[in-house]
Amino acid sequence: MSWQDYVKDNLIGSGDVSQAAIIGLDGSEWATSAGFQVVGAEAQKVVSAFGDSRDPKSPGYAGALEAAANGIYINGKKYVVFRTSEATVQARLGATGVHCVKTNMCILIGYYDENIQANKCSLTVEKLGDYLRGVGY
Repeated sequence: MSWQDYVKDNLIGSGDVSQAAIIGLDGSEWATSAGFQVVGAEAQKVVSAFGDSRDPKSPGYAGALEAAANGIYINGKKYVVFRTSEATVQARLGATGVHCVKTNMCILIGYYDENIQANKCSLTVEKLGDYLRGVGY
């Protein structure tokens, strides 16, 4: 299965994610849904946001702290980060938001609009993340 298929079938196709992207841990774009991009500085900030912003000993602490304080930009819009961990970043913009999951080799970014419940988007992105980690990605 191609990375684009994961975006199309597993994320968007679930009905629980409005738009999605998969980026490499180096910030490179692997796959996106139409009209949704996370590239360049935006991608680098998302990659660096993974860490526990409450634990100075956590890998990624500085990036997580910065994301929690300043938010992250995704697809040109600024989101307020309300949760960071070494595996997950969650952020909101009004009634919309993003759920980001880090695997061994990439980051899954699921966007939900006002017609989708945040927890449904989160569960869908987490499920794909668990699968990819399980097969070594």
